[in-house]
Amino acid sequence: MTGSYTDQSPPDRDEPLRVPTRVKMLRTFAATLALLAPPASATHADLRSITGMRDHYRVLIVFTPSLHDARLAAQQAIMTRLGVEAAKRDLLFVQVDPATVIGATDKPDKLRRKFSVPVLNYHAILIGKDGHTLREAAGPMEGTAILHAIDSSLIRRIEVKRAHMGKPIVDKG
Repeated sequence: MTGSYTDQSPPDRDEPLRVPTRVKMLRTFAATLALLAPPASATHADLRSITGMRDHYRVLIVFTPSLHDARLAAQQAIMTRLGVEAAKRDLLFVQVDPATVIGATDKPDKLRRKFSVPVLNYHAILIGKDGHTLREAAGPMEGTAILHAIDSSLIRRIEVKRAHMGKPIVDKG
């Protein structure tokens, strides 16, 4: 029985390697189970939710009575001017009106309850990577105030120090 697994001698090099039927059946069974498994669902680590952004991004959440509010337009202009500086600091901009959230997958009523902001109020909240509030304002938050609040935080100071040392900003080990 040349080439079988019951042989003590090695198979000829010209003969194809035979895979036992049991192994083939196990592979087929495993593949079938993989196809039947439910798809992975998003968890709290979903980077598109405010909770999932924690440890990865700083977030400026602006609650507004309307997406057409002049104060929101002013905040949008401020964020546009910050551009590169905001990106350097991993800052995201989330806008919330009574029916819509732009920049995150959360529901507006859930965010308003979480941050205790009444529906018709304008309120800006700057959240650090650790999830703590860095700054709040009842109107548009000025660019210099945003950058100062971020740069004053312990996490940002550590990031800058690591960058100056040539180390990765996030320690993966």
